[in-house]
Amino acid sequence: MTATPNNWPTMNGWEKIATLMVHTVPSVAGGTLMVRPRARSILHWLTDPAMVSYFDGLRRKYHGLPLWGPGGTLYLLSSSDAHEMLSQPATVFSPASAEKRAMAEGMQPDGLLLSGGELRDRRRELNDEVLDYHHPVPRAASSDAAIVAFEVGEVLDSALVTGRLSWPSVKRMFDRIGRQVCLGRAARDDEEVTELLTALRREGNWFGRLPGARRRSDRCRRRLEDRIGAYATRADSRSLVGSMSDLPVDGSVRPLGQVPHWLMATALLGPVTMRALALLDSYPRSLVRVLDDLETADRFHRRGSKDHFLAQPYLTAVICDAARLWPMVANLSRVTTEDTSLGGVELESGTSIMVPAHFLARSQARGEEANRFVPERWLSGEAQDNWAYLPFSKGPGSCPGRDLGIFLIQEALNSFLRRATFRGRRSVVGTGEGLPKFNAFWNLAFTVSERVTTQSLTDIPVPAAVGRGKERS
Repeated sequence: MTATPNNWPTMNGWEKIATLMVHTVPSVAGGTLMVRPRARSILHWLTDPAMVSYFDGLRRKYHGLPLWGPGGTLYLLSSSDAHEMLSQPATVFSPASAEKRAMAEGMQPDGLLLSGGELRDRRRELNDEVLDYHHPVPRAASSDAAIVAFEVGEVLDSALVTGRLSWPSVKRMFDRIGRQVCLGRAARDDEEVTELLTALRREGNWFGRLPGARRRSDRCRRRLEDRIGAYATRADSRSLVGSMSDLPVDGSVRPLGQVPHWLMATALLGPVTMRALALLDSYPRSLVRVLDDLETADRFHRRGSKDHFLAQPYLTAVICDAARLWPMVANLSRVTTEDTSLGGVELESGTSIMVPAHFLARSQARGEEANRFVPERWLSGEAQDNWAYLPFSKGPGSCPGRDLGIFLIQEALNSFLRRATFRGRRSVVGTGEGLPKFNAFWNLAFTVSERVTTQSLTDIPVPAAVGRGKERS
């Protein structure tokens, strides 16, 4: 099967129906902006393995070529095509697809996600600067690390009393962390901010189509904008909003309009943290290595410093592979904003493109390693160069908060592992040759006990305040 001179092959009728059943419907019904745990548990547990097998079948049948699917969407089932498309300017292959606009416009009409043209470039520049994109350690590392350490300490104090750590407490913890990192320390207990954001995300789950959705979204967004504006006025220099106060940005960029997305993104850090803890529990040899690096980093470097972070490359790799195995953004959608081409085939303006990132990471084309927990792939550089691994996307449209997010997760894991041991239900994550395609992070729970401080951190059994505007730390 090859492409025609002016087009790519098209799924037949049954294949389009199957694509809807194993990919589109579960993605939408399970919640796009806000997870619906019950629906996602049922649908994705049934369909995620089928989705990977099904797309692998299409990949083999059509020799990995881009494939026209339901609704005139072009599906990219090979990493090489994903590489070509994602490497192009985000002003041409725009993340602002019609579906994303319907989902997110009520929450962040001025956000980078929905921006296009020259305005998108200027908003991207602002996001990169404020979020310290391509800098593994943020300028406010000491402050951010202190926030995380305090919040983890609060959660652990309770968990060590009850002997249990579960998702609800970790979710609340990251909500508090996100509010403080984005808005400043004064926002720690401002749960109204999270409640308003949650309401907007739930409206987005229905693509703004429920009766009265626009009115409800406008009301919630105005209240949220008022709260964000109040914190920006206080100008906590250690927060993200405070760091924007001295930037030469014109009004059309709407700097504070970026904050709702940042708050939403910090809410995605908790699931990755829980999954990383579960993987470390299931892979004791990896845990030994993480603890050994942590002990060395604590001994020779100041906590929250660049050197402390960089002394733990294996833990960073653990986080990245957890995010690869179960990406929080399982599908990367794009829309062309002008007539262009892909692989030598012309595409009209307005063409919808889908990169099923979860499939690419788990495809049989990746070999036996696709379903295994292998942090080493991120140490060798293999994963960074492999465009099948897209936990934070890649190219001009990649996540500008990637490095800050990894830093916050790593600090949380450090704070957890210094004080306590965690034993979970390994059946939830699994071990051996293949990890399950689906993982319900909201069902993860751990038995927690105090780590014995008199023994080495690695003595465990192994089976057969700096402001963001200042100089970087």
